[in-house]
Amino acid sequence: MKRQISAEVLYESFLKGGLGIDEDYPVWTPLWALRAKIWQQRKLRKEARKLLGKLTLEAIEEADAPLLHRLGDSLERMLEFERLPENALKADVYFAVEELNNSFTAYTRADLLWWLNKRMDAAVSREDVDRALDQLRLADAVPKGKRKLK
Repeated sequence: MKRQISAEVLYESFLKGGLGIDEDYPVWTPLWALRAKIWQQRKLRKEARKLLGKLTLEAIEEADAPLLHRLGDSLERMLEFERLPENALKADVYFAVEELNNSFTAYTRADLLWWLNKRMDAAVSREDVDRALDQLRLADAVPKGKRKLK
């Protein structure tokens, strides 16, 4: 299945959008995926943050220290980054684009907006999505149009 956005473009978007550094990429993406799934229930948000931090610290103490220290550092940077609402929104938009890209050959901004609001419980406006796509330099990659996804 051909993706609407190539893996290379998504990777460049991650870096250019300021979501993290090169070594964060393999760590942040699955962490945001996990977070987005947990975030579907708002009451679990604080619990999820605490749990991710606790699990990381336990893993550092018990296993491969260099790799897990890197994981811990990446998680700490991610949570610090997320404290600003506009950064959390940008991360959610990036993750939603990645999810749609992995699931569908074509989608529109209307689909992205629907995915964020219905699947990720993000409560964002069309303007929020447009601004985040501009910041991520994905504005040209996600076309405007009516919702196609069912």
